[in-house]
Amino acid sequence: DQSHYADPSLVEAVAARLRQSSYLLVNFSNSLLAKDKVSNFLSLYRLPSRVIDGLKSLKFGVDPEKQDQELDFLKKLPKVELHCHLGGIADAHELVEIADACMAQCPPLSEAVTSWLAEIRNLVEAGDVDALRQRIPEPKQLRTLFREVPEPFSVAACIHQFRDRPELLDRFIFGDLIHEDRFVDMDITRYEPLGDLQGSGILQCEPAIRQACIILKRQCREHRVSYLELRCSPVKYTRGGLTPHQVVAILLEELNRDTDCTFRLIFIGSRHGKMSEIYQHIELAGECRKGGGDEIVGFDLAGNESSKEAGQLREAFLPVMEQCLRITIHAGETVSAESIWQALYHLNADRIGHGLTLREKPELYPRFRDRRICLEMCPSSNMQIRGFQDNYLPTTQNRDIYPLHEYMEQGLRVCVNTDNPGISRTDFTRELHRACRLTPGGLSVWELLILIRSGFRAAFVGDARRDRLLLEAEREISRLIPTMSKDAS
Repeated sequence: DQSHYADPSLVEAVAARLRQSSYLLVNFSNSLLAKDKVSNFLSLYRLPSRVIDGLKSLKFGVDPEKQDQELDFLKKLPKVELHCHLGGIADAHELVEIADACMAQCPPLSEAVTSWLAEIRNLVEAGDVDALRQRIPEPKQLRTLFREVPEPFSVAACIHQFRDRPELLDRFIFGDLIHEDRFVDMDITRYEPLGDLQGSGILQCEPAIRQACIILKRQCREHRVSYLELRCSPVKYTRGGLTPHQVVAILLEELNRDTDCTFRLIFIGSRHGKMSEIYQHIELAGECRKGGGDEIVGFDLAGNESSKEAGQLREAFLPVMEQCLRITIHAGETVSAESIWQALYHLNADRIGHGLTLREKPELYPRFRDRRICLEMCPSSNMQIRGFQDNYLPTTQNRDIYPLHEYMEQGLRVCVNTDNPGISRTDFTRELHRACRLTPGGLSVWELLILIRSGFRAAFVGDARRDRLLLEAEREISRLIPTMSKDAS
C-alpha cells in the first residue's frame, strides 16, 4: 500500500517551485544590483523590496531638527577611515591630555620660563583670550623663545596652563571659527595653522605620541571604526631625540594595544617640505617593510598643491612603486583637475585625496571607474577650505554644490573621511552627516551604506583581511536593519 507516501507529482511540483523561487531571488537581486552604479553590501539586495525602498527614501541631512536623531543612528554604523592625519586628531580637551602626558617627563625649567608660564596661567584664569594671543607666540617661536627647553616641553608647558580651562584653549585656537557658519572657505593657508599646537609641535616625545594614539583608539571605539589608515610623517617627530624608526615602533605598539580596530600606517611626503624629507620617508617605508610586515600600507603626497606638482616628483616616487606600496595623492583640493591628471598618470595613484575639481575634467571618469580608483572625500575640511552649499547654513546657498553625490551618480567609488578631526571640529560620525548636509536633498541611508562599503573596498589591505572586515561590517548592518526599517516607515 503506497497511499501513505506523497504523490510524486506533488513532490516534483514543490521542487520545481523552490527552484523557480531561487531563480526569482537571483533575478530580483541582479536587477537591483544593475540599478546601482556602485554596489552596496550584497546581503541588502536580498531584503524585501519595501525595506529597500524605505532605505532609499529615508534621507539624512535635510532637517536640522532631526540632526540628533540622525547622528545617534549613524554612530551605530560600522565605519572605515582612510584619510586621517595623526597631526590633526586632537581637539582642545585632547590637546590638554597630550600636554599633561608630556609634563610627566618635563625637565626642570629655568626661572625665566617659570615666570613666563605663571603670567600665562594668570591670563588663563582671568579668561583673557586677547591678552593670551598677544603673549603666546607661534609654536616655532615658542621653541626659539626658550632654547634651553628641549622639545616639545615649551609647547606642552604652554598648553598645560589651560588644564582647567580647555574651552578657553578652544577659543584661543579657533576664535570666531567655533561657529560653523564662519568656518567656511578660508583657504588652506589659513586652515593649516589651526593645527600648529599639535602635530610636529607637540609629538616630539614618546608620552605625547602614545597619548595621541590612546585618544585615537578611544575615538574609534566610540564611533565604531573597525579599520583606520593613519597618515603620519615620522621624520618630523624626531626633534625631541627619537629616531624615525622609534616613532614608527611606538605608533604601532600603542595603536595595536587593547583595540578592536585594525590600524595601518601611510607615510606622507610633503609638497611644501624639503625634498630630502620626502626621500627620507620613502627610504623609511622601504626599511620598515623589509621585515615582511604589513603595517605600512601606502605612501601619500600631501600639502599645498601649488608648491610642487605631482609630475615633478615622478622620479622620486619610483622607489615607492618598486616597493609595490599603494599610493594615495592629495589632488584637486585647491587647484585645477590637472593636479588629479598628474597624480593618476605620473604617480599611478590608487586613490585620490579630496578630488574636488575632478568634475572639471570628466574625461577622467572612465579611468576612475575602470581602475576602481577611490576618491577620499573629507566634507568638513572641504567645506572649511573651499566652501560649498550646506543644507543647514542659509548663508551658503549661493555657493557651489559639493561634488560627492555627482561622483556617485557617475559610478565612481567614493568614501567619507575626517582628514583632521580635531582641526575641523568633527568626528567619524559627524563627517558622514556632513556629507548628507552638503548634498541637496540629503543622502539616503542606502547611499550612506554604499559610501561605507566603498571605503572598505578601497582599503590598502590584503584581500583576506578586507573580506573579513566587510563580512563583520555586513553582519553589524544586518542587525541594524530592523531599526532602519522602522525609521524608514
